Amino acid sequence: MNFKNKVVVVDYGSQTTQLILRRIRELGVYCEVVEAKTSSAEIVKKKPKALILSGGPSSAFEKTSPRLDKNFLKLDIPILGICYGMQLICQLMGSKIKKGRIREFGKAKIQILKKNIIFDGFNNKKDYQVWMSHGDEVKDLSNKLEIIAT
Repeated sequence: MNFKNKVVVVDYGSQTTQLILRRIRELGVYCEVVEAKTSSAEIVKKKPKALILSGGPSSAFEKTSPRLDKNFLKLDIPILGICYGMQLICQLMGSKIKKGRIREFGKAKIQILKKNIIFDGFNNKKDYQVWMSHGDEVKDLSNKLEIIAT
């Protein structure tokens, strides 16, 4: 296991956090999970090479929902936001999040739109089956962000 290339997963209550950890470890990369309330200063002490923000059952509109420490975006490491984690990044970067008409749950397809290091090791397929569970959606993406898959 490669302990120099540590990945930290911030858990926002996803049903799949343990699966995310297992998949990263299967790649020979050390990873650990931290609670959503973990500060960016605590993350820096762990010296991760990348950060993953998990999904979770919360809504970006609920005042009691876990929030993202805005300093995470200043860490100068790759950050992958999954579902709720992605919505938190988008909110901090100035994108508009809106409540979906219905909650979506189940199998879905993700389509890779642009080559990116995050997809290294994927074969040349464009579509991949994923599991979704969310009620909010991103509208009016900030020009600071780029869509690489949908």
